[in-house]
Amino acid sequence: MLRKLRAKLDLGRFFRDRSPKRGPVALSSRKIYILPTREGLASVFVVFALLLGSINFQSSLGLALTFIIVGMALVSMIDAQRNLARVVVTALDAEPVFAGERARYPLHLENPDKKTRYSVAVRTG
Repeated sequence: MLRKLRAKLDLGRFFRDRSPKRGPVALSSRKIYILPTREGLASVFVVFALLLGSINFQSSLGLALTFIIVGMALVSMIDAQRNLARVVVTALDAEPVFAGERARYPLHLENPDKKTRYSVAVRTG
């Protein structure tokens, strides 16, 4: 009974090695995070204000506009995740630099599918 409970809980997942992986990494849905920017947070605030105003003044057109905007945002997030899914990222060897100089870390992005990927770019934060 104790073995079944241990197998069910799988406590080993908390103690597994979480060091950076070597070699190519295929992006999956668990490795893709869509984080909001300042403009995204501002648009959430505006949409929330539009929702409150539409509810307060009982404006059906305002509510429809609010839900259309939220729906478009959700669809664009799903599309962005699908655009990055299954892309293989490989870190290439970096050139040696002296202290204080800018280090460049080249990345190689590979598309294993025949699906066209639009606007895939890497930038530092």
